[in-house]
Amino acid sequence: METQVADKMLVGAPVAAAMLSICPKSLWNYTAPRGTIPSITIGTRRLYDPRDLREWIESRKGGVDG
Repeated sequence: METQVADKMLVGAPVAAAMLSICPKSLWNYTAPRGTIPSITIGTRRLYDPRDLREWIESRKGGVDG
């Protein structure tokens, strides 16, 4: 029986930036409250929900910055 590894529920900033094909500094600028990408902080880590990243991509398809 094969065991599937579940998708990560949250990803760190380097992974999130790579998922969006942007640099981590740009991700920081797009992260709320400066921008519109939601994130959470656990300890000292800023983490992102991949579903939020996908929603942010969908919202950007209209060509509006921010």
